[in-house]
Formats: sequence, structure tokens, C-alpha cells
Amino acid sequence: MTKFPVKRYLLVLFISYLYAVYFIWRITSPVLDENTFIMIAIISGFLLIHLFTKNKDEQITIIIAGCSFGQLFYLIICNSYHLQYTVNYETYFTIIFAILFIIAIQSCWEYIMIKIESFIKSLEYKKRWNT
Repeated sequence: MTKFPVKRYLLVLFISYLYAVYFIWRITSPVLDENTFIMIAIISGFLLIHLFTKNKDEQITIIIAGCSFGQLFYLIICNSYHLQYTVNYETYFTIIFAILFIIAIQSCWEYIMIKIESFIKSLEYKKRWNT
């Protein structure tokens, strides 16, 4: 349980709102096929969370909370207006886990780059003392 500033809570509400609107748009205007629809959701979710937060723990918490509340909003809206509930929980979990996987890959990449830089600096230091 972390304490977030008000901006982070507003970000969670914004993500949940975008999530619900995006899936309602899928019902009302089915322009994209399923795979393209999921890929756009994953990429836009990752970019949105990456633009507003830098801390990995906050990113993970905000994306899970935002998508969960968005799924709840989407379910409530679909039931209220008797819309066909076309997005199942597989799509929901695919989007969340894909975004989390991209965050994990990014974190591993940053860790590897830091280790490579420290290794190069140590080699330069040894080279400087050996010459």
C-alpha cells in the first residue's frame, strides 16, 4: 500500500476512463481486427504510463489499477446500455500482462546497460593504470 499524490490517482482514473472508452469504441465502430486492436491498446497503454511515471513500482501499480477499474467501468456501461459484452477477460489479461512484460523488458535492458557501462569504465580504469 503506497501513498500516491492526487495526480497519480487522477492518472488511474484517466487510464480507466480511456480503457472503457477504447473498448466501447470497439463495439460501436469495429474498424480494426482483434490483433491490431490489442496491439494498439498495449502500445498506447505502455506509452501513456511511461510518459507520466518514471518509477517502475508506480508504473506497475497504476497500470494494474487503471486497467482493472477500466474493465469494471466497461462492464457497468455495457450492462447499463444492454450492449454486447465483446471483450472477454482473456483480452483484459493479455493487455495487462503484455504491458507488464514490456515494462520488465525495459527494466532488464536498463539494468544490462548499466552493467555494461560499469564494465567498460572498469576496463578503462585498468587500462589507464596499466599504461
